[in-house]
Order: sequence, then C-alpha cells, then structure tokens
Amino acid sequence: MNPAKANPGEALEAASELYARRVERAREEAAAGRTVVGFVGADVPRELIVAAGAIPLRLHSRPGFASGDAKDLLGEAIDPVAHSILGQILAGELDFLAGIAFSRDSSASLQQFYVARQLASRRPSLPPVHLVDLLHLRRESSLEYDRREVHRFAKTLSNWTGREVSAETLREAMRGCSELRERLGKAQKLRREGRLTGSQSLHLFAAAESLHPRDALKLVNRALLEQADTAEIDGLRVFFSGSGQDTDTIYACLEALGAHIVGEDHDWGQLRLTVSCDPSASDHVEGLLDELARAYHRSGPAAATSAMAERARWTVDQARFAGVGMVLCFTRAFDDAPAWDYPPQRELLAEADIPSVLLSRQPADGSPQQLERALAPFLERTTAGQL
Repeated sequence: MNPAKANPGEALEAASELYARRVERAREEAAAGRTVVGFVGADVPRELIVAAGAIPLRLHSRPGFASGDAKDLLGEAIDPVAHSILGQILAGELDFLAGIAFSRDSSASLQQFYVARQLASRRPSLPPVHLVDLLHLRRESSLEYDRREVHRFAKTLSNWTGREVSAETLREAMRGCSELRERLGKAQKLRREGRLTGSQSLHLFAAAESLHPRDALKLVNRALLEQADTAEIDGLRVFFSGSGQDTDTIYACLEALGAHIVGEDHDWGQLRLTVSCDPSASDHVEGLLDELARAYHRSGPAAATSAMAERARWTVDQARFAGVGMVLCFTRAFDDAPAWDYPPQRELLAEADIPSVLLSRQPADGSPQQLERALAPFLERTTAGQL
C-alpha cells in the first residue's frame, strides 16, 4: 500500500502546522546549527539564499501583533503588515537570523529596511540587513541594474553565511526551486479542480518560502499524491485580487462563508509561479547570476511594480482560466496600489462577463460582515444554480 494514500490529508495537516509556526521552526533549525536568512518581499531571490548554504524564511505578520515602537518608527500611515514584522525584529524574536534581506517591491518593505538598518547599526544583537533593489521596467538598462543588484546580494550572502555562492551550488538551488515551482503549479491544477482549498494552497506556497527546497518539495509531492482522488469542493468559485495575504485569516473567513478561492494575483500565492529561470543557462556563476536576475526582473506583474494594464490582463486571464463566478479585490488600509489596479481590471472583467467587487482600505484581518455582504448576492446565485 502506498503510505501517502493510506493517510489522506496528512501532508496538508503538516503544511497547516508549519504555517502556524514558520518562525518557530526556523528558530529550531538555527538552534540545531543551520543557517537561516530572513527576507521581506517578493523580489528576494530564494535561490541565492539556498546557494549560500542557508534556509530561506520569508517573514510574515502575526495577527494582532504590532508594537507601539514599530508604529512610532514607521508611522501610522503604512501597511499594518510592516508594523507587525518590524515589531518582531524590535522584540528580538528574529535575532537567530544570519541576516534579513528586504526587497523594494513596496514602499512598506523599503521603509522597514531603512528603519532596520539604523537599528542594526546601534544594536549588535540585531541581524544585519540588505536591500535587494530590483526594477521591473522592461528595459535593458533596468535589467542591467538588476544584474548588478543580484551580484551584490550574492556577495552579501556569502559574508553572512561564510559560504561562497558557486556555479555548482547556485545551479543546484535553481534546479530545486524550479522543480518546486513546477510542482506547486500541479497543486494549483488540483485547486482549480476543487481538490485543494485556497487556504491549503496558501499553506503549500508558504512552505516553499520557509523550508529548504528539497524539504518543501517532499511536502508538496505528498500533498499531490494524497489529494489527487479526493472529492471535489463545492462553493462559489472566487478569484482573490489585491493585497498579499501572508496569513490565512481572510481566506478562512471566505471559505466559511461558502467560497472556493481558486486563484489569486498576489505574491504569497500564484504570482510566485511567474519566476522562471534556467539552471543550464551558463557554466559559470556570473552567467547563472545574470539568469537569476533576468528571471526576477520578468516576474510579476505585482501591484506595486507593474503597469496597471499589464496586471489587469494577467488577473483577468487567470480568472477566466479558472472559471470563476466572481473576482474579489480586497485591499488593506495603506496598501493602495492594488486598488488603483481595479478600474482597468473591472473593465476587462466586464468584457469577459465576470462580475467583481472591490473592498478597499480594509483592516488587516478583514471584516467578516463586509466580506459576507460582498459575497452574499453571488452565493445566492450559486445556490440557485445561476453561477
């Protein structure tokens, strides 16, 4: 008997448990003598962290946690996710990290970097920090800038870990991350078929952001085996657009209301699959670094770094492909970029005969009442067999 088939749901339960204690597990890895590097934002190349001999950990907010000091340092008018992450840094909860890399994929990430850099210069116990400043304009000059940034980050990582990034280690890391993305793509197929929930998909994506690729791959492969023959999930098929969801609170609320979230356009979900790099692009580390820069340069389209028309087309294409009953655009307070994308999205969605709703400037954990009001008309139509 196949052991994976003997215990359906076991891998998803493991992914759920990991999701709830991503930082704690990474701290245990560090206590066991393994090097862990934290990062904030979507533009930090995970492959480089792995190639430098470290485990990547994408930092995330903690519902209800934000220190007063973090709010004083960053100001009130900023995405509350930033308050929570900086609060963990200030509290010393992330001192086990060998370093923290921040990407410039949002103003909140950039402001966290500036504050953390000042703090690190005064408090030796804090991890060193680095800014990965990638551009996404489809220009050769921007790509050249990104190449220099990726090479610079490789040197920083070697200083943090004491291990040089070589052609061999980078090729192996690129191969592992590429295979992991391919398998996550298979998981999204199961999701569209109704065999994985949106929350379960978030858990698998997060495993890829907080484990070594080989360990994440084992978990995802187990989930694929276990869920291949499960019963299909009923419910209103929803495509989630807007603010990135680094916790599953909003998804769980929507699912409790009767929604099946079949896709999203944020970088804690499907948008991560847009990175595509070729491990065989070069025999030399410089060429592989250039390939990695190209892959992240062309990734997206994210709300804060892409043209509105480009993002609208991507979102609508994905929603149409998933066969959704509606698109929900949900944006947090002080995370306005996704809301700016909504008008062109709404226009293209209307042309595709896909209804949509915008909930803007929402609290970080959402409002169950507003979510219920947004979905109610579509849930009624689903029950009546009209969607």
